[in-house]
Amino acid sequence: MRLNKLIFVLLLLTSISLLSLHLSYALFHNSGFSLNNLFSAAAVFPTGTTGATGSSGPTGPTGPLNIVNHLVINEVYYLVDSKHRLDSPKDRGILGVNGNNVSIQIKDNNTGSTNTVTVSQSQACEIIQSNNTNISGNININTNTGNNISNANTSSNSSASTGSTNSTVNIDIQGSSNNSSDCSGFLGQNDEWVELFNPTDHDISLKNWSLTDNSGILTVIHPDKTVKAHSFALLSKSASTWNFWPPTTALKVELGSQIGDGLDNSGDHLILKDPLGIEIDRMGWGNDTSGFIPAGTNPVVALGDSTERLIPGFDTDAVSDFHDQNPPTVAN
Repeated sequence: MRLNKLIFVLLLLTSISLLSLHLSYALFHNSGFSLNNLFSAAAVFPTGTTGATGSSGPTGPTGPLNIVNHLVINEVYYLVDSKHRLDSPKDRGILGVNGNNVSIQIKDNNTGSTNTVTVSQSQACEIIQSNNTNISGNININTNTGNNISNANTSSNSSASTGSTNSTVNIDIQGSSNNSSDCSGFLGQNDEWVELFNPTDHDISLKNWSLTDNSGILTVIHPDKTVKAHSFALLSKSASTWNFWPPTTALKVELGSQIGDGLDNSGDHLILKDPLGIEIDRMGWGNDTSGFIPAGTNPVVALGDSTERLIPGFDTDAVSDFHDQNPPTVAN
């Protein structure tokens, strides 16, 4: 009887142990095994997301919330308002500059028509204000006292007669002033910008990384600058762009040229590639839906707003990663 109880207890303990092993096995995604009464287990976690045309990172994301371990395009300012100076030349209707000639696009002068005219820079840009003053005035003064006769108290008579008096005053005032302003230096100005974010634990050199828009034009980062771990980098055509934004200590990279042919207000995409030409990240907005998987529409932002990731480094390759940011955060 005691032996039967002992066997029953041993069987019960064995069942509990097997159940415990099974639960552990389930928690570790089929990575558990038992060998010589020693239990080993290995945790298996997700290995990352897939980019729009390839891997979104060499080893997938690190940490929770799909925070990836590679550079990402974090924020894009493409619809420039007057407070932050000038939009891309193309969005301002300037198609190109060739020497002294400027090609300008004219829209909406007839339904469905778009015309292009070419004028010289001096005619397109130089504003001359000319003020000319010419005043001529004549003042005529006529005085006639008439004939006056005066009789004295003496026996003799005296008379006085005055004739007419004429006075003429001529006033002639002439003057002119000319004020001219040459805007040719702003024809190619572009104050759009792109913000990159480094969510990794190591610094990354930006030299020879590149951005491409829907024009297919490759814009290479030539300056040898390094974005620190968990930090931002701000890319713009010229350093003067940042004179119109609050001061920031974030890394600023002067590209020397606009990104692609300028970031289209109605729709565009951006592709970020490493120095080997491998696509690392992409996104888009407006009528260009190719920046996401699946293809999706990231609505055009309001004038002066930016399109920004919900969380820096948050990347699922979906359009829902981005939102309209008002005001733009600029390295924050």
